[in-house]
Amino acid sequence: MSTSTKRVQLIGAPPCSGKTAAREKLQQELRKRSGQPWLVLEHEDVFSPEMRVRASRASNLELSSKDFVMGFNLPGQIAFQKILRTIASQGIPVVGFGPFENVYGKIGQTTLYAKMLEQDFAGFDFSLAYFLVSGEGAEEEVQKRLRGRAGKSEWQPVLDADKLGVDGYYEGRAKMVRLSSDTFDLPLVEYPVGQSVDWLVDRLATIILR
Repeated sequence: MSTSTKRVQLIGAPPCSGKTAAREKLQQELRKRSGQPWLVLEHEDVFSPEMRVRASRASNLELSSKDFVMGFNLPGQIAFQKILRTIASQGIPVVGFGPFENVYGKIGQTTLYAKMLEQDFAGFDFSLAYFLVSGEGAEEEVQKRLRGRAGKSEWQPVLDADKLGVDGYYEGRAKMVRLSSDTFDLPLVEYPVGQSVDWLVDRLATIILR
């Protein structure tokens, strides 16, 4: 494991892959293995469904529109990264769970991954890894999870409207993850349907505490 005191680990996975289920257990496992406290945060801690839906309604911009993505989603992601940097700068190693599927896309001539390395997390011990629900029944399992979280709040069904019942939804997001992983040789854990959360946490902790 790195001895850096400015440690930031991003873990990317599409919605309903199991980030929330793994979060608390991963935080406990990292502390047990490393002997020091870790903080594990989710993107939605600072970028909630309610925030996104309210902003969409107030601006009259569709949640899936490019204008909304650039005007609200992107600033929200930048704010999340700033929080991770602030925490890591205080000597607390931090994991940030979020989508982060496409890091091969470009801003100008710079890929998003290069921007992370050279700008967003320059001077930090930074790394990015992924996991995906995989195997037979993956698409059906993710749709089941999407339906199951509809009752969490009045905002969640609105946010998931472009995902629920969409053929090949998860497969499409997973393709972006695999392309990012292959392009930059980033770790990817394939999380079989029916496998325990403990199994996933063990593999993620091993990657993080490299």
